[in-house]
Amino acid sequence: MTAPAYQFRQRLKGAWLHILAATRAFKRLPSEEQGLETLTPVLLEPAQSRRYEQEMARAMTNPHVRNIAITGGYGAGKSSLIRTFKENHRGFTYASVSLATFRKDGIVAESADEAEMPPLGSARSKAQKSADEDVRLLIDRIEETIVQQLLYSVPATSLPRTRLKRIIQPSRYRAWLTTFCLSLAILAGARLYLFGANPPKNLTLNWLATKLAWLPPSWALAMVFAAAVWIVYQLVRSMSLLNIDGWSIKGGKIESLQHSSVLHKNVDEIIYCFQSSNIDVVIIEDLDRFGIQDVFFRLREINAIVNESPQIKRDIRFIYALNDELFAGSEKTKFFDVVLPVVPVINKENSHAKMIELLGQRILDGKSFAQRIDDELVETVSYRVDDMRLVKNIVNELDIFANILATDLPLAWNKLFALIVVKNLHSDQYWQLSKRTGFLYELISGYSSWRNKCSEELRLKIAEIERLQARKIKDAATSRSELRACVWYHAQLHANSHNASHIHWNGNHVSFMEFLEDGRFTELATASQTMQFVASGSRTGQRFHMPSVLLETNYLERLGVVEADNGELQSQIAATHEALRDLHKLPLSDALRGGYQEEYTKELSENETIRYLLVAGHLDEDYADYL
Repeated sequence: MTAPAYQFRQRLKGAWLHILAATRAFKRLPSEEQGLETLTPVLLEPAQSRRYEQEMARAMTNPHVRNIAITGGYGAGKSSLIRTFKENHRGFTYASVSLATFRKDGIVAESADEAEMPPLGSARSKAQKSADEDVRLLIDRIEETIVQQLLYSVPATSLPRTRLKRIIQPSRYRAWLTTFCLSLAILAGARLYLFGANPPKNLTLNWLATKLAWLPPSWALAMVFAAAVWIVYQLVRSMSLLNIDGWSIKGGKIESLQHSSVLHKNVDEIIYCFQSSNIDVVIIEDLDRFGIQDVFFRLREINAIVNESPQIKRDIRFIYALNDELFAGSEKTKFFDVVLPVVPVINKENSHAKMIELLGQRILDGKSFAQRIDDELVETVSYRVDDMRLVKNIVNELDIFANILATDLPLAWNKLFALIVVKNLHSDQYWQLSKRTGFLYELISGYSSWRNKCSEELRLKIAEIERLQARKIKDAATSRSELRACVWYHAQLHANSHNASHIHWNGNHVSFMEFLEDGRFTELATASQTMQFVASGSRTGQRFHMPSVLLETNYLERLGVVEADNGELQSQIAATHEALRDLHKLPLSDALRGGYQEEYTKELSENETIRYLLVAGHLDEDYADYL
């Protein structure tokens, strides 16, 4: 067998093996392993959604109900309820409008019109005017997005006259059909021309006339007429699709009327959209996250205009999924025709059970995540989570991190879970930690410096005690009485007096033995008057001031040295050495229970979850192993 033939057979065999492998892969059943939890809205169980669906269906059949509000907190299950209703009630045609913002910045402004009117007698600052302009621009962008999403929910072919031009991919089948029909029309025209009443005398295309002779004149005439009608129709249709917004003439320009609101300016587009489609329910989500009521007021006006329009022969209903916080008091009941509150699927009280349920479904090496993580940690963290999507995402990320990191190092599951919690609840601190910035990184990285500082203080304390021991050994006095005797002797030298037996002070004579007593010594030590020694019944030497003598002899410091107990000093040294050893082994969590957190009191008070994880020891200096 030749080499080329052998190579061909080998390639053919390899291709066949690839085909077999692809067939086996196609037939293989999906893996039964638990995958990631999707964060999208889910279909609710009938027991959970039955009452909601009944109320929504009742509202949808009421001709007087046109604005329906589904209210609840973030993560309460509003989107899941809407998805369930759409799935179970396919008789309606839905259009969805969702605004792509998920910031919780609070109320920006209730109305742009309110921002335009300053209080009487007050001047608006430049900053306030700039803020008002930002609000108006934001409202314009929101309204433009609403119009675009509404129009894009309808096929472009159904809205040929819209001013929002879209790229339309022409159908190849239609292009070929048009080409074929026009070609037939041309041939039919040629047939009529060549065999008409006055055929050309100098005809040289006899072969073409012979080929076209088979076409009956009546058919040819019908084809030419149909082509002419089609061309005229296309011309008229193209002219009817022209939109004239203004005329430019020499010396000026005439423009069409422009409205202040984007929604009002495009109300004809919106009516045209409903007129040319079967949409009867518009679902509006996430609009409340901007915190602007003005857009809702304009949408209600649009709803009223559409429903009152003679071109629309059906009821159009708007369903708003929003947070309860946006409308205060009676505003909500005045604005909406029906308000359907959603009981949260998850809250801070039951999030622990849901977290444990999802953790129990994840298995690694034959053991579930719930069995590996401390239940107290899960419970404490869950109390700070009230969003089902957040619970799912924490479990998803823990699953990914655990399966990848478990191949490289033994996992401390509590620490891995703690870092995933920080990533989801305090993402800014997590990314700052990975970039070695932020207060959390400073707290963890600065712990070694704080520990070295405390160690230095303990070493200085040991050195001070050792100096005190050395001075005690060196000092001549071994007791308080001996130290006071030294003071008596120094006072005689100071007064240039010898062999004195008493001190004359305040009309009294104080003997040496009385001088050693606590009460009398205290009186002399604090006396403001001068005194003089007495020898052999008469005063001798110079007068002196006892407090000055005590300062010269350094009495108070020496008293502390003399009265210090050697055993006590030795115990203090041993205890300080032990504290120094313990400090080198002190974990960050214990240090935070002590004095280390004083430097970060403000930051920790603003991040309670991080504070708990640090103090409990779940977030430590080895955090980098789990990033």
